[in-house]
Amino acid sequence: MCKIDERQRRAPRRESPEARQPSPGLAPPKVLGPVSGGKLGTKPRRVSHTLMACAAGWLALAAPAHAQRGDVRYGPWVTAGVGPAFTGVRCTGCPTGQTLGISGFLEIGGTPSEKITVGINGSGWLTSGSDTTRSILSVTALMYFFPSVEQRSFFVKFGGGAARYSETSSVRRLSSNGFVITAGGGYEIPSRGHIHFAPYVGVTIAPSQRAKRNLLAVDERMRLWVVSGGVSLTWRR
Repeated sequence: MCKIDERQRRAPRRESPEARQPSPGLAPPKVLGPVSGGKLGTKPRRVSHTLMACAAGWLALAAPAHAQRGDVRYGPWVTAGVGPAFTGVRCTGCPTGQTLGISGFLEIGGTPSEKITVGINGSGWLTSGSDTTRSILSVTALMYFFPSVEQRSFFVKFGGGAARYSETSSVRRLSSNGFVITAGGGYEIPSRGHIHFAPYVGVTIAPSQRAKRNLLAVDERMRLWVVSGGVSLTWRR
């Protein structure tokens, strides 16, 4: 057997420069780093971050769209209200002062824009004493204006139409017909579902109406006004 020199056995093996050169036409081998800390380990993490960002963006876009349909006024609506009202009438032979009674109204309409609604109002006022019954019936076209597009908002309303005043007692009958103007305001508060609650105040004025006494027309003009307040409930689709 051949003996190997101890120095040759311990000496590291050296390669010639020609051996370290890659062969022509062959790409040098790539050295891959650790999977956990290299580029291959970060790719799934980047994909998950991208998906989370897309989901957050979709929710941010979908939330305002849902809120816009739930918080903005749209579609048809119906309103009913009731409350006390003071009425004053001025004419020859009419009772002076103010008379307290009960008033109510029913409205139906639509929503041409987020801040404006229009409709038809039918309202009535009634008071009855020991000998006299007085009433007012009116039909008006109304427009509501909401300064804010949100459901919880102040509003003002105004309109015009026709009204009939009637007074009946054991000794006479008095009535009048004519044009009236109306205005008012309130604060709308959303409730459950499609129902909205609103305290309101309003005033209706008849500047001049031709009067009839005992069913006979008389050469006399009657002026009346109504100040009302109460609560209303509105249904919106």
